[in-house]
Amino acid sequence: MAAGACVVSCSPASPSGGEPPGGSKPPISAPPVQAAASTQTGVELRLLSVTSQAVGSNLVTFNCEVELENNSGKPLDVVSNFTSPFDGLTLVVLSRDGKELARQNYTFHQSPQAENRQFALNIGRTQAKLTFPIDAQSLNEARGSQVQVQIAGGLPGTAYTSLGTSNTVTVGL
Repeated sequence: MAAGACVVSCSPASPSGGEPPGGSKPPISAPPVQAAASTQTGVELRLLSVTSQAVGSNLVTFNCEVELENNSGKPLDVVSNFTSPFDGLTLVVLSRDGKELARQNYTFHQSPQAENRQFALNIGRTQAKLTFPIDAQSLNEARGSQVQVQIAGGLPGTAYTSLGTSNTVTVGL
């Protein structure tokens, strides 16, 4: 595992997450997080990289590369009326001192017109690039500085409805 990297892992019996003691926070330029040799069962949630981009004066997009590692021993059927097993995830943006500035569900900007479907999360690692549009006004106090970004959430329809919170990546606004 890369120095300073944090991996969140949970089992269905005891979901947990967050950063290890000491609060290690890798910078955006850190190499991708490498998986630890895993013998536990469960699902691990990792935030591999983040970029932010202003879109006009009212919107900031956060482009995140996220990884789910299924160590449960079987494929999981994640339920969503959208498009992937990542639909139950949420972006959390924090100020440098840890104050929550914004929280946005991945599916917030999508129309919920479809029926629920199942999406397989196969054993092993699955990565996706997720884009979260955030109202720029909620980030005003951090403009011109750095913010901390995390991914939280779970896998609806499975025993892993809460995965806790991923590692933290710092990115400039």
